[in-house]
Amino acid sequence: NPLLYGEVDDSFCGYCKNNTAAKTTWCKHIYWATYCQRLQNTNRSWLASVGAYCGTLVYKPVNKKTCCPAYTIRCDAEAFRVSKSQKKVLRVMAEFLNKGEVPNAVKKSNNASYPTGCGGDKGDSAGDTSKHSEAVKPKASGDSEMATTARDPTTSSRSNSARKKRWKVRLCRSSPRSTEFDLTFEEEFRLYSDYQITIHHDDATGIEHKGFIKFLVKSPLVAEAAGAPQFGSYHQQYWLDGKRLIAVGVVDLLPGCLSSVYLFYDPKFAFLHLGTYSALREIALVRHFHRTYGPSYYMGFYIHSCVKMRYKALFSPSYLACPETYKWVPVEKCQRLLDQGKYARFAELADQQEEDPDSAVLLLPFSERLASMLPAKNFTIEGDVIITTVGIAASVIKKQALQVAREWVQLVGSTGTMRINYVN
Repeated sequence: NPLLYGEVDDSFCGYCKNNTAAKTTWCKHIYWATYCQRLQNTNRSWLASVGAYCGTLVYKPVNKKTCCPAYTIRCDAEAFRVSKSQKKVLRVMAEFLNKGEVPNAVKKSNNASYPTGCGGDKGDSAGDTSKHSEAVKPKASGDSEMATTARDPTTSSRSNSARKKRWKVRLCRSSPRSTEFDLTFEEEFRLYSDYQITIHHDDATGIEHKGFIKFLVKSPLVAEAAGAPQFGSYHQQYWLDGKRLIAVGVVDLLPGCLSSVYLFYDPKFAFLHLGTYSALREIALVRHFHRTYGPSYYMGFYIHSCVKMRYKALFSPSYLACPETYKWVPVEKCQRLLDQGKYARFAELADQQEEDPDSAVLLLPFSERLASMLPAKNFTIEGDVIITTVGIAASVIKKQALQVAREWVQLVGSTGTMRINYVN
């Protein structure tokens, strides 16, 4: 069951670097969630928090109030086509693997403007080897799949053994932790520390195992039934020459989609533009598994006011979730609206059925005194709880709790019966 916090204001925005403008989000703490619940949350613009409690704390920007409105973005992986700039990233990777040196094109230009990833940053599979742990084992590597949309230079006629450098990719279940994940945990942590210190300028003394686990390992996802597909949270590891870990992508495999969460990498290999490359590899993975897991590739948030985030729209075709109707709208249409103002509704409300928060079912802890305060015949008692609705209970619960309950229904939506459990 979720623990609701409601609206939370932060004093600093990591996107516009402003410490005076409002940065408002709606937060909840999830102890567990089924895969379908996590997908519904994602469709409603709830994402894992990039912060101390990532994985179990999820948040949704209050776009009408926050300084940098954020919109959920997803790409149709089946219809995806590689752009000219993305092909260039693939060529850089191919030249590095084939020749074992920094490509001349990289030496001659300063391409620091390439993005670092999609989800928070993000990650995905690369290279030739398709050794995936647990039960997720593709029949072919992601590289061969990329060839269906555009020729991937990393799949040139040179065999992996003939290359100067070799790729190896492992998809390790991170929650519950697999044996393969545990064996490489310390190496991942060292890479993560180096990345946070060099790229994000974090204080080394503040980077601890405990925080890393809360941020990128711990997950609330639980299986809905035995024998279900291997949905869940994974770390996708990129190995160079079989012994050097240079990047790790954190992803959630959900019904209908692959959701990008975070990417961290060795800063020494920034010239490979691992963010863009890994996004291409992840799209290829979605294409490979689309019959089982669905065609959508979720890239976290799109923030139009942050120039560094606009690259996500280049993975075409992509769509943004309307913040009011939650319909998916082509990103090009959304961009035209966002050019006129930082907040916009992308779809019409005509056929949208508005949620009635007061009709949501509410569970209250049983007491004779509380039952006597509620209108007769407007509640039932089952065991140690009183079952009523938010509207009926409005006169007996605290004003702040009532506000949070009503906001919760409007933000999450109702699929049948909405049950909110308040405890003393």
